[in-house]
Amino acid sequence: MSAPSANNPNDIGGGWFDAPGMDAGTFDDPLAGIDDMAAPPQDNYRDFSNSDWDEAAKSFAPLHNRTRPNRLVPASTVQRFFGFILDNIAIAIATFLLAGLVITLGPWEVTETSVGLAIAVVQLCVVAAYYAGFESMFGATPAKALLGLKVVSSDGQNIAFNQSLIRNFWRIVSTIVSIGVSNDSFGLWGFVLGILPFLLALSIGLTINASTKGEGWHDAMAGARVVLRRGW
Repeated sequence: MSAPSANNPNDIGGGWFDAPGMDAGTFDDPLAGIDDMAAPPQDNYRDFSNSDWDEAAKSFAPLHNRTRPNRLVPASTVQRFFGFILDNIAIAIATFLLAGLVITLGPWEVTETSVGLAIAVVQLCVVAAYYAGFESMFGATPAKALLGLKVVSSDGQNIAFNQSLIRNFWRIVSTIVSIGVSNDSFGLWGFVLGILPFLLALSIGLTINASTKGEGWHDAMAGARVVLRRGW
């Protein structure tokens, strides 16, 4: 086997790289004959859809770009108690102002009976509208928002108006009872009924404290929870 010529280094025909079916032209054009190669069968390929690429992209997405799990951190019994106190102060102020307007501007004679009736009706409307309205529209009453709390459904979504009414129905009952027992004609029964709002509030506090999710029995009835307003 002869060595390539010094004057023509490309002259390899019949030389060092002499092989059957190969000549110098093969090395001059390395892509020669590539068109004659058989293409692989198309069945070996998969036509990826947009959804396939989306799923693949999600698997390689950086951790800080991925959606974080929605963790619901329940509010403590103490936090909810302070919210309860502040809510009642706000309701008392709103009732006083609105009842004063109704009594002053109403087309009736101002008597002890009319004043008592006006205060009762206004207080009942304020309680229902205050809780159901604020919780369904904003997710929290002003007091809860001030304390960093939020009322949500069990799945973490915004609470609906009817859910809030169910959740706060005990407050409406307590308001009606309180208005009714203010009449001295009830006697001993008035004293017994007067304890009912306290017992309802106490039972809610106990069930909140006993629940791992911080749910009172009124929350469970409505499928709602009171959580910390983190990341909302």
